[in-house]
Amino acid sequence: DTIETEIQHKRAEEALIESERRYRHALSNMMEGCQIIDHDWRYIYINDAAARQGHHKPGELLMRTMMEIYPGIEETELFKVLRVCMEEHRPHRIENKFIFPDGATGWFELSIQPVPEGLFILSIDITERKQAEENYRNIFENAMEGIFQSTPNGNFINVNPAMAHIYGYTSSQEMIQSITDISRQLYVNPDDHSEFMRQMETHGEVRNYEDRVFRKDRRTLWVSTSARAVRDDKGNIAYCEGFLQDITSRKKAEDD
Repeated sequence: DTIETEIQHKRAEEALIESERRYRHALSNMMEGCQIIDHDWRYIYINDAAARQGHHKPGELLMRTMMEIYPGIEETELFKVLRVCMEEHRPHRIENKFIFPDGATGWFELSIQPVPEGLFILSIDITERKQAEENYRNIFENAMEGIFQSTPNGNFINVNPAMAHIYGYTSSQEMIQSITDISRQLYVNPDDHSEFMRQMETHGEVRNYEDRVFRKDRRTLWVSTSARAVRDDKGNIAYCEGFLQDITSRKKAEDD
């Protein structure tokens, strides 16, 4: 019986070692970054992906503290979140902008989980996505044409500064807050807006749609609008987005 028990214990130990090896192999080969930080803020496990995200090799991080690797990190908002997770045993998910010691910047989506050893952090590099969002924001803010997003029931979700300027408003926020019914407050002929939405519903887009609209001071403008419908999971229009140009001078020249 003693020999049989020892054999069973041996097999259990071997199975445990093999299980740990498989899990470690799986973590090491994940595309996402995986790291475990102990209660003294030391890296006790880090896979290749997490090390690359941190601009290091795994061997440069293991058994060293976060403060040793990234001086001043304890003063950051990220570290405040990590401390709360560590001390209160609460999971957290954040998007974090990280500035490396060499001045480089990276964006990471972090899922932080308390574990017996300290914290387990799963990280995804979203730098490219954030850069694309920033590029879009720069285009949106600085475009000469009006850019907008609006709901099917006639409210603006977002307008850029050029759009607000075309309609005589001092800011995007003022225009969004002032106009609560596009067809009634902007269109000289509300039927024009109805036709615009009919085409949007039927074709999913409208190109170079010309109509007359009112500015804030009730002066009349001619505008040309190109837009597309963005639909929800059920196929209904969630919102419309597009570009708008002031063509009043061109229309006046045509009339003359």
